[in-house]
Amino acid sequence: MISLFNNNFIKKLNNDWIFEYMIVMIYLIAGALGWVYSFSIIGMVSVILSILLLFIFNDFKYIIPAGLMLIFSYNGGYESGSIPSEVVMYAGLLIGIIVLYSIFNFKLGNLRKPKSFIGIVLLAISCIIPIFWNKVITEETKLLYFVYFGWVLYVVIYFIFGISLGKNSLRMTIFTLSSLSLLLSFECLYKVMEIMKNNPNENLLSLMYYLGWGLCNEAGIMICFALPFVFYEIIKSNNPIISALAITKAFIAMVGILLTTSRGAFLFGAIEFVTLTILMVIFSKKKITNIVFYLLFVLLGCLFIHLNYGFDKLFEDIKNYIFHNGMSDNGRKELWDRAIKCWSESPKNKIFGSGIVSEIEKRFSFNGDDNVYIVYHSTFFETLAMGGIVGVCALCFHFFEKYKQLWKKEIPFVLVMLVGYLIVDAYGMIDNTYGMYYYMIPLVILMAALDNDRNTDIFNSTYVFESNS
Repeated sequence: MISLFNNNFIKKLNNDWIFEYMIVMIYLIAGALGWVYSFSIIGMVSVILSILLLFIFNDFKYIIPAGLMLIFSYNGGYESGSIPSEVVMYAGLLIGIIVLYSIFNFKLGNLRKPKSFIGIVLLAISCIIPIFWNKVITEETKLLYFVYFGWVLYVVIYFIFGISLGKNSLRMTIFTLSSLSLLLSFECLYKVMEIMKNNPNENLLSLMYYLGWGLCNEAGIMICFALPFVFYEIIKSNNPIISALAITKAFIAMVGILLTTSRGAFLFGAIEFVTLTILMVIFSKKKITNIVFYLLFVLLGCLFIHLNYGFDKLFEDIKNYIFHNGMSDNGRKELWDRAIKCWSESPKNKIFGSGIVSEIEKRFSFNGDDNVYIVYHSTFFETLAMGGIVGVCALCFHFFEKYKQLWKKEIPFVLVMLVGYLIVDAYGMIDNTYGMYYYMIPLVILMAALDNDRNTDIFNSTYVFESNS
């Protein structure tokens, strides 16, 4: 910490969960404004606020909300033939801040802190190897070569955060991921209202739209990823105001899932919500308070739906959308067959995979028709095509490391995290999770925090004072 700020007040403030919560809210508001109006808003807030916080507190935990809100506030979409200059500029500035911080605070002993990296390192290696026999990337799509180094980026992010975070970083990670559910739900609501305003007769549940950083169904995946952290806030809260805020978040997240129009998100989100509700009832510090608030929100939610949408129309839309589509796989079976075909074309493909860019097609995207590489909508089949048997073995080892991190943590935290991990990993077997930047970056940051911090009592500000371990 800079000597000018090296006093007990600053240390106490840095250790105060209320202060951390407020900082996350500032990034959240900036993220929402940036997504609606201009990505430059969140870019400037992230850079300026990060510089101030790191200068005053010399604590890397403040990069967590800065980085994640920056990722999910981008509203400009991506194209295979061009580099998004705004993202590069602000991400580059943030990376510059991170590099300077890491150099200034480097300690040889910090290299021992990352412990759960073997799986993702092996996946990074298996991702790169097939680049040497790629035959589908052309001069027009040469930027797709960078995709082969995506897993290297995740390894670098994991190590930077693993080395730089201190022992009070898990709480900030939980607050950030919990609040991320609000940002994503807001984006879905805003977009759906915009669409319905111009097309009032559309079936609400049949909409398909882009958010800039990704698709609506990808928002559903990430809300499911964030939901356990919302419920963990409810479980650990001793304060009725915090309980009310967290329960509000939970129900907003469920509205967000509904608005993603993703049947996968409906199914897995409903299972996750019910399971986490049971854990909330069992483990809450304030059981009666939380149950009363919970039931109140259920009643208010039902009243709101009835007055503003109507249960008859909602059920009709559900019937027309879900049951009309039946159990249709939306072309997933065809994609999985294509993944197997790419994998089985040669012995080297079976062992090392055909590569993350195995096929390229012209498809509709955020900015119109674009050359995109095919993603096989399944963690297993995507990994099989990308890295072959070697890649699948690496993925299995990564899963072992990821779940092992929960060992010896507090039981409520372990169970909540298990529900979240199992639901999203199961969801990922039929949709895009592993290998996608919007999922991998939050995951590796979470894993880095879990490697550094064992304290899961998030509403207790009695951590040992430290600016950097």
